[in-house]
Amino acid sequence: MADRAALARQLARPGGRAGALVAAAMDLANRRAVAASIAALAPRPGEHVLDLGCGTGRAAELIGRTGARVTGIDHSPLMVETARRRCGDRATIAAARFDRLPLKDAGVDAVFACNTLYFWHDEAAILGELRRVLRPDGRFVAYVTAGSAIAKLFGGKSETHRSFGEAELMALVPAFGLRTPSVSIAPLATFGVRGFVIAIESTSQPHA
Repeated sequence: MADRAALARQLARPGGRAGALVAAAMDLANRRAVAASIAALAPRPGEHVLDLGCGTGRAAELIGRTGARVTGIDHSPLMVETARRRCGDRATIAAARFDRLPLKDAGVDAVFACNTLYFWHDEAAILGELRRVLRPDGRFVAYVTAGSAIAKLFGGKSETHRSFGEAELMALVPAFGLRTPSVSIAPLATFGVRGFVIAIESTSQPHA
């Protein structure tokens, strides 16, 4: 159980040699989830995408290749350093709290979050901050491992990982304040582990 708790802490905030190993393993494990989530995001050249919880920078680098302007945020110094090395000039990487983003109001066209929603323990503050930085005609895409799979991995309820199913994901939708949002939740299995890709997008045209 102690090993599971240590793993959970490293997944939440990678650090040191153990954190580097866990991050490298998650890079491999998350490849399908990242690819499916980026496909749902459909990044466009010139738009500003926030990668919230960018980790090693794999997704930020791939999104940057589309011509989008990417800002990657993480609260792990190790991940910030790793992502900066990986992304080069394809993305701007910064260390920051999720509830205190160094971004201007309505300055983000899309928010991308792969395997980070579990750590939104102060959900109201983080959602409020995302609503501040995201344009009302923007979109949000995230991947989460299903709560049942998280419980199995950690032998029950985890102190670090919140549990998500379709109902919990749908409950997030109103908080973004998007105009007439369209929502899709697609199941995705990675190495036999069940998860979901949620995409929330405004169906209203931006005001001139």
